[in-house]
Amino acid sequence: MPGYLSSTHNIACLIVGLLLIVPTSSYAWSLRVVDAKGTTVPAAIVHISGPKVLTTDSLPMAVMDQVDREYTPHLLPIYTGQQVSFPNSDNVRHHIYSFSKTKPFEIKLYANTLPPPLTFSSPGEVILGCNIHDSMLGYIIVYDGGKFKQANSKGSVSFDEPQEQISTLTIWHPDLKNRSLTNLRPKLSGSSVSTIAIDLNPPPVKISKKKSGRFYK
Repeated sequence: MPGYLSSTHNIACLIVGLLLIVPTSSYAWSLRVVDAKGTTVPAAIVHISGPKVLTTDSLPMAVMDQVDREYTPHLLPIYTGQQVSFPNSDNVRHHIYSFSKTKPFEIKLYANTLPPPLTFSSPGEVILGCNIHDSMLGYIIVYDGGKFKQANSKGSVSFDEPQEQISTLTIWHPDLKNRSLTNLRPKLSGSSVSTIAIDLNPPPVKISKKKSGRFYK
């Protein structure tokens, strides 16, 4: 098991980062997520909630694939009750596992077959590893209601909900230092800017794919 999956690894939890609120209409608005140095943070998950922020009624099958010995996508946000499929698009076998309290499970060695999907019933963070390939690391973030968007390559997300209907806004990214849950009730209005600085951990040292799982093809 890779060391960065141990309990001592400082995995980040929900926290609000540096947010630049850009109005696009009377209702639609955008956020650009950056770090303490002003660098954009792609793939950060932005979640909003409030009495009138409705979760979609449709929960399609989510997919966490395995491509070139990596979890794809690296971060997968879903809702409670949603199912996740775990195809293996590699030509080698994988053995998925998670010790996370939110959803402990394992899918033992498999290739060229599609295991049954799993249902994620509890909110929280699920960290994925592979017993065969130590370099593989992925995250499934399960939300109970509200609405989430994932930042694009420019660190931006957009929402259509009126800003006054949002009571809580949170951001999740695996490199954030603070593990504690931090909720923000943002004052989002017009061209206002809400700023909260964040500190990022250095990315974990990646294990060479060539050295990982070389006896388990």
